[in-house]
Amino acid sequence: MHSGLQSSSFSIVDILSGPFLFNIPVYQRPFAWTSEEAGQLLDDIIDAAAIESDGQADADYFLGSVLLMDSSGNPPVKLSKSMPFREFDIVDGQQRLVTFLTLIAVLRDLEIQAKGPIAKRAGEMVMAKLRSGFFRSERYRIHLAQRGQNFFEKYILEPGATRREPADTLEEGPEASLLQVRDHFRSILSDYTPEDRRKIFDYASERCEVVVILSDDIDRAYRMFIVLNERGKSLQRNDILKADVVSRLASPDLSWAVKAWDDTSEELGDDFETFFSHMRTIYGHSRNQVVSAVRAVVQEEGGAANFIKNALMPLSETFAAIRKNDHSVAGLTPRMRWYLHYLNRHSEGDWAPAAMLALRNRLDDPAGTERLLSEIDRLAHLLRLLCLGAGRRSKRFADVVTAMRNGEVLDAGHPVFAISRDEVR
Repeated sequence: MHSGLQSSSFSIVDILSGPFLFNIPVYQRPFAWTSEEAGQLLDDIIDAAAIESDGQADADYFLGSVLLMDSSGNPPVKLSKSMPFREFDIVDGQQRLVTFLTLIAVLRDLEIQAKGPIAKRAGEMVMAKLRSGFFRSERYRIHLAQRGQNFFEKYILEPGATRREPADTLEEGPEASLLQVRDHFRSILSDYTPEDRRKIFDYASERCEVVVILSDDIDRAYRMFIVLNERGKSLQRNDILKADVVSRLASPDLSWAVKAWDDTSEELGDDFETFFSHMRTIYGHSRNQVVSAVRAVVQEEGGAANFIKNALMPLSETFAAIRKNDHSVAGLTPRMRWYLHYLNRHSEGDWAPAAMLALRNRLDDPAGTERLLSEIDRLAHLLRLLCLGAGRRSKRFADVVTAMRNGEVLDAGHPVFAISRDEVR
């Protein structure tokens, strides 16, 4: 049995002609490379293959790491060229693999002979033949998320597709990016002789190498992504969570729930990532990884729809009020804004979960909310004056949150706001 994390080195032809089948999960950002990134990749390959020089081609060209998630639910598999056909989600490497398949398709369609050497081998890389004979079965090697697949097939993957032009001009978006990369490849490669294009194809498919890393645990895959990802469109934790939560919704709830999630993401912007860490603390799961903690909150709330209504929407509204902190926020008194102004000046938001809970009752009990914010503000500044580390500060505020969730009456004399004798000393 093989589980956990695996890694192996493969050539492009190994993974695009072998048993690997790739899906772009819904939490992934759309394709976004342009002619700049794709052009650099092509230039590097042409240079490594010594197409324009009299020197020797490089022994190989390393494309980096591709991080895959095995979400099939089947028994773990050992990565190899001889394993049975297997579907994997691409966690990191979408831009490179989609770009590479686009390059293969352009080289295929530039070949004059429809069944020439490039076309035949490219066909095996673009389309995986799962079964032959009477019960023939096949699928495209890479499936993009949602509607992008139809466009990918029509204008890139199908034989001759890279010569097609869409009826409408595309100004921006993933489809426009795909067309820009495709057309850049056609423009550059059209100037080479058929023999040079064959050399480029041979080098790209046989000598370009990737390290494939396989995980069967989404939290581990996310941590690995953060370590590996140095360029490309950054995958965020909320993308993974959105896919996980949305997949649990019944069809009638999908439309409003996705809109609520997207509206929250737009409202919080870059703070959406941080918001889930605060949610984890509020629900008492601060020791768990964030993705696992939010999954636990979904269960506690009785499912994905209740989670969005009772946790995501009200807590995000309160967090947005904290970050915005101006006259437009309903229920924020001048005194509350004064405390939040100074709290927001701290570089870390360990105090935020407690403040979010305090602000829940700002309309019904403004005086009580002001008293709580006063104590939270005092504690936040004292802990920094005492030079306590981030871990100890987070633990202190987690205790405050626990007391608030338990319905305890918190005033200046409550133990969670008290400074210990050692701290005083």
